[in-house]
Amino acid sequence: EKEWHSENGEYEAQIEKGGEVALEQFHLTKLIHPAFNVRAGHLIVPVGLTNAHHEPINFFGVYRPEGETTILPSTWHENGLSFFGTIGKVNYEAMLIAGLDPLGFSRENWIASGKQGMFEGDVFTSPAVALRVNWHPANHWRIGLSGYYNRSAKNASKPSKTTGLHCDVSILTLDAQYKGRNLIFRANGVYGNLGDSYKLNRITAQMSSNSGYSRTTVGKNAVSYAGEIGYNMVSLFNSSVNAPRIFPFVRHEYYNTMQEVAEGITADKRFQVHATTIGCNYYALPNVVVKADYTHRQIGGGNYNSENQVSVGLAYIGWFFSK
Repeated sequence: EKEWHSENGEYEAQIEKGGEVALEQFHLTKLIHPAFNVRAGHLIVPVGLTNAHHEPINFFGVYRPEGETTILPSTWHENGLSFFGTIGKVNYEAMLIAGLDPLGFSRENWIASGKQGMFEGDVFTSPAVALRVNWHPANHWRIGLSGYYNRSAKNASKPSKTTGLHCDVSILTLDAQYKGRNLIFRANGVYGNLGDSYKLNRITAQMSSNSGYSRTTVGKNAVSYAGEIGYNMVSLFNSSVNAPRIFPFVRHEYYNTMQEVAEGITADKRFQVHATTIGCNYYALPNVVVKADYTHRQIGGGNYNSENQVSVGLAYIGWFFSK
């Protein structure tokens, strides 16, 4: 494991009894009113389309949509406090949570690799705020808007490196989903901005190669947008609600972790990707899905070798409830 910055960020191999448990969610909830409730603990951060609906039955394809999960942490979960509720056709969640470590930002994953957790403790010096609002205008429809802001410099695992910087992270996402029994459509877009990116790049480039950080340049702006559609082909010849569902689908995505860079930094065009995926989801049971897909990626606007990938997966989801 990687030790805390007071031990110079060194790596150690330890042999001892016991171990560690990593939790995706663990929280206490106080239900006060349909319009206002409180939750505290380790929480899912509902920024973007995928994080709050990341189980395999909730997305097409073997892997989560790669554009959004390249530039944002996935699954994104942090310690913090949440306020949530429903007012008419609108539900919301506002959060105060642990922020990001800017020394972990990279050209490959933008701020995604800055999620805290690599150390023995998380820094809460400069917490982040996140907000998601969902509007349900009609049956089967959901339109969502989410945002995130964090002045991340004070959360650096080596705080002496970021003295005088802010490294503000701002993220805005918009998504829409139609989810009927036989037709599913989704679209989403993500835009992110990183302040002080030039100064941060200079700092990380000068860090030791033994620091454990990527030490790569990071973009000032990152973007992702995608759309997908799938139809239950079984419904064409069997209308029974008990019939299995087989969803052929197609998805197209564009993402770029270095959409714009600070003056004096060169953008690496290899991180500009168009990805088209075609595949099929077979829901053998409500909580069992068999998946297969083919993805073609065009890299750097076609100036680099394209990539082709075939994936097959089987997923089972178990739900546990208590009162």
